[in-house]
Amino acid sequence: MSKIDIDVSFDHPVERVWQALTDARLLSQWLLPTDLEPEIGCVFSLIGGSAVGLPDAIRGEVSMVVPRRMLAMTWRAHFLASQITWELLPTTEGGCTLFVSQTGFASMASIMRRADDVAAYRRQFTDALPQLLDGMALRAELAAEIAPPPQAVTLSFGKGTAAHTRSSSYRGRRGIGAAAAIARWPRHRVTAAIAGAVALIVLVVLIASGISLFTGSTPSDANPALGAPASSVVPEVSSSPVVVIGSASPSPSAISSRATSTLAGHPTTVPSVSVSPTVASHPTAAAAAPLSGRYATSDTWDGGYSGEITLTAAARSYSTWVVTITIPASASISTAWEATYEQHGGTATFKPESWTDPVSPGAPVTFGFQISYSGSPTHPLSCSVASTPCAGV
Repeated sequence: MSKIDIDVSFDHPVERVWQALTDARLLSQWLLPTDLEPEIGCVFSLIGGSAVGLPDAIRGEVSMVVPRRMLAMTWRAHFLASQITWELLPTTEGGCTLFVSQTGFASMASIMRRADDVAAYRRQFTDALPQLLDGMALRAELAAEIAPPPQAVTLSFGKGTAAHTRSSSYRGRRGIGAAAAIARWPRHRVTAAIAGAVALIVLVVLIASGISLFTGSTPSDANPALGAPASSVVPEVSSSPVVVIGSASPSPSAISSRATSTLAGHPTTVPSVSVSPTVASHPTAAAAAPLSGRYATSDTWDGGYSGEITLTAAARSYSTWVVTITIPASASISTAWEATYEQHGGTATFKPESWTDPVSPGAPVTFGFQISYSGSPTHPLSCSVASTPCAGV
C-alpha cells in the first residue's frame, strides 16, 4: 500500500484556505474540475486527472467533514482506491498549515514509475493552490479599497439637543476616493462623459438661440429697425439649427408663421421665421461592438464532457452578461466555474460570478462547465450571447 504525505504552510487565514478546498468552483480552478460539496455522503466527480498523475475520471465520496478543520474522502477509479484526508491547523502568525495524507495507490513500484506524475500532483498543492489564495486575497483587498469608508460620527449633547458631526477626515477621504475612482475609469468611459458634456452645452446654446428669435421687442434708439417707415419691410430671416440624435432621416416640414402688428401707427410686417431641425442618427457603440462568444469542448469522457465559452468585447467593457445554451433533455449540468448557472429543462443560462473579471477589449473572459448525458452529442445544441449566436457550436 503506497502513501503520499504533503504539508504546506500559508500566510492566509484558515477560512480562506478552507473555502479553496471545499468550493467546487475554486477547486476546479486549482486542482481538477469537480462538483464536490462539503457534506457527508456527497458523491462527486474529478475530471481530467492525467495532467496531475491521476486517472482521467475519478468518482469520489465525502466520508467526514469538520468545518474549517478536516475533509476526508475516498477516490475510486480503474486502478485507484484511495483514502484522502485534508487537515488544516492554524498558526500563531494568523496563517495555517495544510496536511495532505493519501493512501491507496496500486503499489510503491507504480509510484516510482509515475514519479513525474506524482511530482505534478504535489505541485497542485505547493504552487497552484497558493497562487489561487493570493488572487483571492488581492480581490478582497481591492473590494475593501473600493467600498466607501466608514463615517466617523461625533456626538455632542447640549441642553435637550444632540449634535451629529461628520469628521473632516472622512470628508477628505471621500473626495480623494472619488478622484481615484474617476482616474480608474476606462478611456471609453471618460470620452463618453466629455462628449455628453459638450453635447449638452451645444443643445443649451441652440435652445437659447431659438428662443431669442421669437422674443418680442419695442422700438428704441438701440433697435431702430422696429421703428422704420411704413414702406419698409424687414427682410425674411431663416434659421435651421441641426440636432444630431440617431441615424439620418428626412427633415420635418418647416414651420412658418407670419403676423402683422402696428407700431407707432404704421403697419409693419413681422419677418417669417422658418426653423428646420434636422434629425440624424448613427449606430450606437453597443450595436457597433457587440459582446461575442466562442464555444469549445475541452474534454470528453464516457457519459459526459467539459465545455468552455470565451467572451470577447470589441469596444467597451461588460461587467454583466448572460449566455444561454440548449442541451438535450436527457443531459444535465453538474458544475460550472467562473460563472453561475440555472437549468430549466433543456435550457441553461450562465451569468458572471461576483469575482469574475469584466469582459473588456483585449481582455476576454472564459468560463466552463461539465455536462453529464446519455447518448447525446458532446457539445451544446446551441449557444448565444444575448441574441448573438456563439461561434464554434
